[in-house]
Amino acid sequence: MAVQYLKRTRTRNSLPYDLLHIIINLLISTDSLGTLAALQRCSQAYYDLITPLLYTHVHIHSDDQLQRFLTLPSESRTRRKSKGFSLLSSKAMKRARSGSLQTPEKKLQALTLVKSLTLDVYPSRTSLKLASKLPQVIPAKFLTFTPSAVLSLHAKLLRSQAPRILATFWAGHLPSLIQPQQVTINYSSLDVRTLLQGDKKENWWDTFGGLSVALQHWEKLEKIELRGEVWGLIVPSPGVEMEMVHTTFVPNEDVVDEAIMFEEGDESDGNNDIPQDGIHSSTPVQIPNPNIAVLPQAANNNDNADDTLTPRQKLLKDRKEALLLGLLANYQVVQHTQHQALATHPNHLTSYVPQHFITNGRRSRMLWKLKGFFPPPDGDVDEDGIEWKSDDEKREELENDRKEVASWLMNELDQQCPELARDYGRMIDGRRELDCLQWIS
Repeated sequence: MAVQYLKRTRTRNSLPYDLLHIIINLLISTDSLGTLAALQRCSQAYYDLITPLLYTHVHIHSDDQLQRFLTLPSESRTRRKSKGFSLLSSKAMKRARSGSLQTPEKKLQALTLVKSLTLDVYPSRTSLKLASKLPQVIPAKFLTFTPSAVLSLHAKLLRSQAPRILATFWAGHLPSLIQPQQVTINYSSLDVRTLLQGDKKENWWDTFGGLSVALQHWEKLEKIELRGEVWGLIVPSPGVEMEMVHTTFVPNEDVVDEAIMFEEGDESDGNNDIPQDGIHSSTPVQIPNPNIAVLPQAANNNDNADDTLTPRQKLLKDRKEALLLGLLANYQVVQHTQHQALATHPNHLTSYVPQHFITNGRRSRMLWKLKGFFPPPDGDVDEDGIEWKSDDEKREELENDRKEVASWLMNELDQQCPELARDYGRMIDGRRELDCLQWIS
């Protein structure tokens, strides 16, 4: 009966293609990927049609899902599944539904279709081991860490007594998973202004520092995009463009609670028993990690003045001070890399610098794009909720704010880092501004 069943269904699809497309679009719109994957396995024709839809833009929600995504079907497992079809000839086997069973070759071919990868979890050591066994890395050019992924890394590092060493160990193995050209780190639903200044701020410095170290290990990286209220301590490597997309913090219930994240994940994630050879082979660049304790703090003695500021003024103050710290940290990277590139013999002033740092850093310059930096001006609406300012008035007010911030930055840099002000300061419309900044409204 099994042979007759296969013969009866092997040559045709049970659904018309127009109805099939309607069903597929419905499953995609409702994020019913499990059902879509089951439909994919119904026939070879369905497999060929649905596989690109499943693998082009991949969103991983858990580390268990990531491990399944990276696991290749074993030959023994495939043989066990095919044992029931042993009565068929080899020619019939190719035509039958058993031909649509996923083999290692088909899985590898499907992985080559991945163009973007979104992670809700930071890869565990188990996932990275699975990735290292693949014959090639995931070819996706775009990688996104969601707020849940940032929380995931934070929880993993909290379990370790040596979080910086652990983050470095992971970072050294990330290139075996993916070599992206653009990485987005989204922490827009995290109250980063409070987290980076609260009682547990040092733990969060380790978290964002760990992300910075991870970014350093991707040689093909061209652009970093950050999404949050203020700059989140992520320092770009030499030659890598930084785009800071400023958002307004809104709590998101979909982001997993930190206490829950602390209890989940691979048991080995917080284990300090890390192979020493793994650490030695991926020694991080220490300068790029923003040590906020030693970076100059802007206007730290004006806390009393904050009481008189409006919420918009406070947010703008935090953003410009964070921007100043980001530029100072980024300039340290550039200086350190250029110094190491010229050094014949490393000394106590220099640490190991990856070759791609030196190659990209010799002629590279900082480039920061700031999007949505300025909050909407106060008083744009009256008591009835009707806007009373014209578009021209809004643009003029925002331009005045931009000039004020640009002038403030130059004054601070003249005092704290004259070299940066000298290297990047330019006369623009009769004013001295930084040519490494692009303001995007």
